[in-house]
Amino acid sequence: MNISRYSLIKFLELAITAVCIWLHHESVANRFLEDFLCGAAFGGFLIILLGGATGHVISSPITRRIDVYFGIAGVALFIATGAVNIKYFENFSKSEYGKIYLQRKLILTSTLTLLQFSSSKSIGRYTCFYYQQNYLLHSTRMTYKDLVENIRKTFNTGRTKTYEFRLNQLKALLKLYEENTQLMIDAVKIDLRKSKQEALTAEINVLKNEVYNLINNLKEYMKPEKPAKDIANLFDSVYILKEPFGVVLVLGTWNYPLQLLAAPVAGAIAAGNCVIIKPSEVAIETAKLFKKLIPQYLDDECYKVVCGGVSDVTELLNERFDYIFFTGSTAVGRLVHAAANRYLTPTTLELGGKSPVYLDNTVNVEVAIKRIIWGKCVNAGQTCIAPDYILCTRDMQEKFIRTAPKVLNEFYNGDIKASSDYCRIINSQHFNRLKKLIEENNVAVGGAFDEKDLFIEPTILINVKPDDFIMQEEIFGPILPILNVDNHEDAINFITAREKPLALYVFSTKKDVINTFLNKVSCGGVVVNDTLMHFVTDCLPFGGIGNSGMGRYHGRYSFDTFSHLKSCLQKDYNVIAEAITTARYPPYSEFKTKFLTQLLKKRRFIKLPAPRFLRAPKVNFNACLKLSQVLTLDKIVCPTAEPTQLLKRPNVVTKEIMKNPNEIVHSARAAFETGRTKSLEFRERQLRNLLRMYEENEQEMLDALKKDLNKIRYRQL
Repeated sequence: MNISRYSLIKFLELAITAVCIWLHHESVANRFLEDFLCGAAFGGFLIILLGGATGHVISSPITRRIDVYFGIAGVALFIATGAVNIKYFENFSKSEYGKIYLQRKLILTSTLTLLQFSSSKSIGRYTCFYYQQNYLLHSTRMTYKDLVENIRKTFNTGRTKTYEFRLNQLKALLKLYEENTQLMIDAVKIDLRKSKQEALTAEINVLKNEVYNLINNLKEYMKPEKPAKDIANLFDSVYILKEPFGVVLVLGTWNYPLQLLAAPVAGAIAAGNCVIIKPSEVAIETAKLFKKLIPQYLDDECYKVVCGGVSDVTELLNERFDYIFFTGSTAVGRLVHAAANRYLTPTTLELGGKSPVYLDNTVNVEVAIKRIIWGKCVNAGQTCIAPDYILCTRDMQEKFIRTAPKVLNEFYNGDIKASSDYCRIINSQHFNRLKKLIEENNVAVGGAFDEKDLFIEPTILINVKPDDFIMQEEIFGPILPILNVDNHEDAINFITAREKPLALYVFSTKKDVINTFLNKVSCGGVVVNDTLMHFVTDCLPFGGIGNSGMGRYHGRYSFDTFSHLKSCLQKDYNVIAEAITTARYPPYSEFKTKFLTQLLKKRRFIKLPAPRFLRAPKVNFNACLKLSQVLTLDKIVCPTAEPTQLLKRPNVVTKEIMKNPNEIVHSARAAFETGRTKSLEFRERQLRNLLRMYEENEQEMLDALKKDLNKIRYRQL
């Protein structure tokens, strides 16, 4: 943000503050604070003016140094004169000049504001740092464009691509965690009142394990993949390189301010990228800690921390990045994705959603309820994968309500508010939102709150209807509604009628019930008979689908997320290889066409495998799912048409599609939700039909290509 825009925003901000002070001039607290500021204005006026003027008139290393000294001296005098002002505040405020004094304070506040921004070389830099906590940019007048360009130049030197550099940076990151564990515990304690155990187990230890895994396996992750070759590539080198994207932007969030920011950063470092790190401005202490520690341990030219608010994120997103990793709400995720579309930047969105719990009567009731309540109470429910609502029968609801108070008493020794193990809501805005949800619904357990302490007791709601407001958005707090269903099929229908959740929790011992949920419900991840635990299992990818996000990370998947898989085919000048492929050169002939067709034809059993330790993972039929959906869509569009007839009637098909596209999409989705495209038999059959369509209609396709592009037969084949 340039200094003029920043000045205007801050001037308006302080003007509003001045009006508020005027309206509440009887408030001792406000007058006390304003006395301090106005005393500071008097004390630092001349020094700041002189320092700023010097910096503006003469620009040299000496004057810039003088400018800094003047600024420091001015701030020191601010504090001293303000303290004197406060000392005599009580007697002075009782004088007959109180009202005149208040008016004088308002004038001085405005004067100080103007000085702060006209003297951009001295006081401006300190106010920018105070308000934005972004000394990196504003103290040096570096714009975000300059920042991104500089870090891109660093990436282009290639220093981040070597194994040694990545390994050293990961070790430095691990050292940061190990040497500053207590500071990180204290930071999340201030931001969220998070207990030491939750800070360690849900944040710091997760980060350490993530880095341990990357360090131990980095060399293996970086190795080129060597897939199996066909006969046509017998004499060629075929491999896949893991290439870093370049300059990566990682946007963190506030509910797990350490882990959800630093875990993707570790993956980006391991993959060889340069990273701009943006902590959440809501978790202030954690953001300040990252700002302080990252430059001390990591390469300051490759990894930058930017602190600031919404305006700073907006400006950052105007720049061109090679990859963006965002963790946060779905609403903000849409904005991030829209900004990324400007440069077609690949993006991972770790969002949220309403993660349902299905609970049947076959479970160990006490253990199941304990695991559900634990999942809801961790971080006071401010977890993207926290259980959002429960689907169960009315009998199970009664058991849950009877057992839940016992579990809560056991967890928090009978006094939740006094327990140091229970977190608080992040700020008053989120507190008021959650308080309203409690007041609008029927409370069965809990319901107490304390606005001053930002405390909300774990609360269970009953008689909740599907169209109630609480069921329209993610709760993100310690409130757990229960909705009644008759069986697991009703629960599945309820879930699939809504946006795809980030997590699904199934509590049942029936294998058929579990398998039905696994096959019919599309979601980010599934945990059976527990909650949250899949998040700390680094051998599993973590990520959402649809409204709950896109992309995945953790363990190997973090490295893959921040790596571009570059396909490489390397030939030499082998005489035999050249003789075999000479048929591709003109002049073309029928013999050459047949020869190349046989040479390039896929054969089921003839493969030339790479060594086992370099072999790529086997491809399963999940990759064919979308194709089988397309074939199903064709049948819906033209129910009477066989696959072989689609090429004969392109105009008819197009008109049919354009007649009512919404109906077509709805029908296709309904067909997909039946689950028939997921079976192995269906996919194989559709792929064989597709191959048969090509084989039986070769001449028609040749004629169509010739009409469209005037291609000769050889090149068509």
